[in-house]
Amino acid sequence: MKKKINPWMKHLNEVRKENPKLNLTEAMKEAKKTYKKIK
Repeated sequence: MKKKINPWMKHLNEVRKENPKLNLTEAMKEAKKTYKKIK
């Protein structure tokens, strides 16, 4: 059974692909600006 990916991690991975030069901390700061929490 494949583990379901966390929506935040999916968004973070997309941001990191768009900005490969950012380190993890910087990528998280950028992702936080555009992430829409799903309820």
